Amino acid sequence: MFIKEVSSLYYFLLSKLNNSKTVLISLFTQILSGIVFDIHCITSNYIPSNLQLTTMRIKNNKLSSKFQYSFTVVLLFLFLGIFSNSYSQVSGMWYAQSTNDTNYTYNSVYFANDSVGWVCGTHGKIFYTSEGGDSNHWHVQLTDSYENQLQKIVGIPGSERYVYTCGYVANTNPAQSVFLQTNDGGNLWTTTRVPFIDFKTLHFINAFTGFIVGGRFDDVNAGRIYKTTNAGTGTTNLTFSSYSDNSVLTLGTFRAISFINTNTGWISATNSSNNTTLLKTTNMGVNWNVTGSTINGIYINDIKFINEQTGWACGGGTEGNRAKILKTTNGGQTWSIQTFANSNMFKSMSWPAYFSTYRGFICGENGLVYVSYDLGETWINQITPNINNLNGIYFIDAIVGWAVGNNADVIATYHGGVSVQNISTQVPDAYKVYQNYPNPFNPTTTIKFDILKSSYVNLQVFDQTGRMVEELVNESLKPGSYSVNWDAKNRPSGIYYYRISTPEFTKTMKMSLVK
Repeated sequence: MFIKEVSSLYYFLLSKLNNSKTVLISLFTQILSGIVFDIHCITSNYIPSNLQLTTMRIKNNKLSSKFQYSFTVVLLFLFLGIFSNSYSQVSGMWYAQSTNDTNYTYNSVYFANDSVGWVCGTHGKIFYTSEGGDSNHWHVQLTDSYENQLQKIVGIPGSERYVYTCGYVANTNPAQSVFLQTNDGGNLWTTTRVPFIDFKTLHFINAFTGFIVGGRFDDVNAGRIYKTTNAGTGTTNLTFSSYSDNSVLTLGTFRAISFINTNTGWISATNSSNNTTLLKTTNMGVNWNVTGSTINGIYINDIKFINEQTGWACGGGTEGNRAKILKTTNGGQTWSIQTFANSNMFKSMSWPAYFSTYRGFICGENGLVYVSYDLGETWINQITPNINNLNGIYFIDAIVGWAVGNNADVIATYHGGVSVQNISTQVPDAYKVYQNYPNPFNPTTTIKFDILKSSYVNLQVFDQTGRMVEELVNESLKPGSYSVNWDAKNRPSGIYYYRISTPEFTKTMKMSLVK
């Protein structure tokens, strides 16, 4: 999806209004009916979504009553642009999308690129978008009569054709799981059902070779691993992997899987006592061997490795502070455990390793989204527009991502969950970064900067050791003046440095956090 800037929308609307007084009258009438709602939209940071929505709706000459209010904001910006050369725009953060189907729970989300994506969940439905999910451009692509409870959806990165999902079939006897695959972007889905097995998640190495892991419905300590070499077409071709030691199948239900290349991958098994064991393969699943010692009292929902040594796991403990994030730097032999002061369990993670190996995202219950800018050493809680459980998260790069959850929640960000405010479109005389205010600060401060010409902008915060602790801006910006807030509530007191970098300008400033 191409991210439309306010300035381009401004000129587009201006040309339209110059050619049609009718459109102008219509838009002006909407101000009178929608002003109260639009104030709410502004304060709720829904402007980016609405602006994107508006552009597409005008181009198609379709204006439904549901979206009329969005034009009010655009028209106000337009009038401000006519009489003044500055206005305020809020972009970034997380904002809500809609599938128009609030009676379902979404468990997983996958995007092939910034436009084409899928969501799966309860009641046998798969939702599809070719517009990045904006402007209610989520559509039902599949409704299965068996009401499959789909747990995970994945694809081949960069491909819009190959997508796979798995889960279990509701209200069947005997209990059975389901695997669905498409090789044409979802025009046709083929289904494979396996009795007695509870599929939890899956991973595909390429278009044809993949793994599904889970357990038995009647025994949480009985793990199962399936492997396919022909995209899973046909029950007889979805077969058990071979093992040198079949005792690994008694370690618990397999709930998470991660591969870094064709041969090397990990799966986690959690038993009835919430003790987790990690297994590793180096030969494409021909053998799976226990790596490291058992992690006691921690329930693992997701794992992610970015290389042979470095990986993370997320989930929760059995009591008290349930939220847990684990990190390994030796391939899973040992883990450091971070405990968070809340009772909400983490459910899913995304680490866009191909783009920014330093940045990772994790979501969980009650709308939790955490981000790390330092390879998982520290995690920062981001603000999201919902309080429902978030069950799945996926980023296509370091800043563009989606999360899904209960009550058909879909939220998106195009700025890595960070809010950047364009406070003026007037072209400044030069590049400039200002002293943060307030300074000293506790715990939030605002950093302002001027951009002379359209360029890629990177704004990072460093501690006294020179270690980057947060990345506030990482995107292309148009000429103008901007501000961004930094919340350092999870940082210790001390001196910090912020550095802005463009192809033509770099400057570092000092600031002081006093708690």
